Amino acid sequence: MERYLRMARRDARRLFKLPKTERVRLVATHGRSISGVCEYTRDYQSTVKLNVDLPWTWPALRDMAAHEAYPGHHVHQATREWEYLHGDFPREAAISLAACPMGPVEEGIGENGLWFLRWDRAPEDRMTLALNRLRWGTEVNLAFMVHREEPRRELLRYAMHSGLVDWKQAVRDVRYARNRTWASYAFCYWYGTAMIRKQFVKMDGDPALFDALYWRPHTVRTLQAAFRRL
Repeated sequence: MERYLRMARRDARRLFKLPKTERVRLVATHGRSISGVCEYTRDYQSTVKLNVDLPWTWPALRDMAAHEAYPGHHVHQATREWEYLHGDFPREAAISLAACPMGPVEEGIGENGLWFLRWDRAPEDRMTLALNRLRWGTEVNLAFMVHREEPRRELLRYAMHSGLVDWKQAVRDVRYARNRTWASYAFCYWYGTAMIRKQFVKMDGDPALFDALYWRPHTVRTLQAAFRRL
C-alpha cells in the first residue's frame, strides 16, 4: 500500500499543482467494519486507515490508494483547504458532511481515481473498477430491501449472489445497508461515480474537468451546471 500511495502521489502531481507540504500517513487498523478511510486534518495532511484484517489484492490496494488519497479524498480536501485559505471558497464550502448533496461529488471523485490516473489499462484494474460498480449497485438494492423490511437471510443471499462476495463480506455489506445513515450514502457512490465518469470520458481527461471538480465547491446540481458550461 505504501508503494501504491507513492506511485499515486507521483502521478497525481502531474494532474494537480499540490502544496509541497501535503502528506498522507498510512495506519493499519483491525476489526473495523470499513475497508479504509481518509481522515483529513489540516495543513494538507491526512491519515489513511487501512483494515489489514481483510484479504487484499494488489489491484484493490491500487484502487484504495487512488480513492482515499491521490487523486481522491486527500487531494480533494487539500485543494478545498487551499482555496479556502488563498482563494474565494466560502466558509461553508470548507466543511464536508456525509449523506448530503456534496456526497456524490466526493465519492464520485474517489471512485474515479483510477480513471483519472489512467490506471485503468491493466485487465486487473478494469476488473476492480467493474467489481466496484457491482458492489455499490448491490448496496443500493440492499438499501431498498432493508426499507421493505425483507428478512436478513434474504439480504445475505442477495449480497452474495449479486455482489459475488463470500459470507463474511456479505455480512459486512448487509450491516452497511441496515445502517440508516450509510444506507443512504450508498447512492452517493453509485450515482456520483456515473455522473463524473460520463463527463471524464466525454472530455477525455481535459484539465478543465479537474478545475471544475477540485477547485470549486459543488453539490450535485451545481456540478451538473458546471459540466454543461464546459
